[in-house]
Amino acid sequence: MKKEYSAVAILGLFILAYVFDSVAGPVTILLKSPFDYVNPDLLSRYPFTTVSIMIRTVALFSSVLLIFSFFQKKLLTKGLIIFFIAAMFVLYAIQELATGLEFIPIQWTMALTWTGLLLVIPSFIFIFLGLIYVAIDRTLKPAGEDEDV
Repeated sequence: MKKEYSAVAILGLFILAYVFDSVAGPVTILLKSPFDYVNPDLLSRYPFTTVSIMIRTVALFSSVLLIFSFFQKKLLTKGLIIFFIAAMFVLYAIQELATGLEFIPIQWTMALTWTGLLLVIPSFIFIFLGLIYVAIDRTLKPAGEDEDV
């Protein structure tokens, strides 16, 4: 699929998430950590909010991968940057819930958490592939060739 179509599909997912949010109405949930939302009682009590969070998570995850698809090669760097972004998403969500700060709605906080956790998978794949390509380049490089020349 072309990248333009992917961008339009991602935009549609964000719009769909907002539609679910408007149907569900405002939600105020007090959580100690972002992982407390996985409680089956909360999932069944807020089904539209849960679907909205899942849709937003897929949209955020796809957005990050779409942005990084524009960069060719440099798999190791890509993987490290995606891992950093994933860590920042999760750490932000944990701090926002721990301090009680409501800078962004709970739906976005939960979506950032799950997006961060999902982004760990492609980041490890990029890091692993990047290390393999670096090892292959070093072993296949002729012995007489110097990089510094």
